[in-house]
Amino acid sequence: DLGIRHLVYPIPNKFSLGIHLTPELDYSVKFGPDFEWVEDRENYKVDINKKKLFINEIMKFLPDLDSDSLNPSYAGIRPIVEKKEKSKRDFIIQTDSTHSIPNLINLYGIESPGLTSSLAIALHVRDLLE
Repeated sequence: DLGIRHLVYPIPNKFSLGIHLTPELDYSVKFGPDFEWVEDRENYKVDINKKKLFINEIMKFLPDLDSDSLNPSYAGIRPIVEKKEKSKRDFIIQTDSTHSIPNLINLYGIESPGLTSSLAIALHVRDLLE
């Protein structure tokens, strides 16, 4: 237990909030995510070679952390709606008028403000389905 009860963020970079600290209910903490462009959209393996990158970033705000206490957790893929060196910062909501599949609503590009906007997005999607 590090005694940390709140999120800790570094200064964000161009595409990401940076490797940040998230406290868990059991008083453990998680670090991440990191950011990289990937081609394989089905590879959810944790890259153990990223440990050094994580250690370097974590040591910026927890310099006394024992790096041997770090263990990989999980990997995920967050879709971004643009190509490398760009990131579209707006929501995309596709309906059957775009893809011709009835009752399918695709939601893309809902990044960091997505939670704040989720109720308004839900109301909009409901209206689209009615």
